[in-house]
Amino acid sequence: MVENPIYDFTRKIPEQLGLSAVIFGLILCFFGSQLLMHFFKSALTIGVLIATNLYAYNLYISVDASVPVIIFSIIAVSGLSFALSQFMIEFTKKWAILLISTWLGIILVLTIFKLLKI
Repeated sequence: MVENPIYDFTRKIPEQLGLSAVIFGLILCFFGSQLLMHFFKSALTIGVLIATNLYAYNLYISVDASVPVIIFSIIAVSGLSFALSQFMIEFTKKWAILLISTWLGIILVLTIFKLLKI
């Protein structure tokens, strides 16, 4: 058998993912919704920050811009993305349960219709 270092490395990844999932599950078991909400806030803020900075870097800042302009743009876009993520978090707190339960209800009804061939 030919040795493949990439295969040897990737073979260990499912074991590591399984262990991290067990640890994360135990943490959620004891800290529950508080930790999940903090994780969601952090992930949402980081995602919005990355997306808006990529957008600004690719479309807003010119190629020959000076360093102060780039720094000001990064600070302005980061502040805007932080405000946007806070708005999204507040929206999620108010409407997430309603929207998810509505969506799951629609999927349940469509599944029943499919089973009954309606």
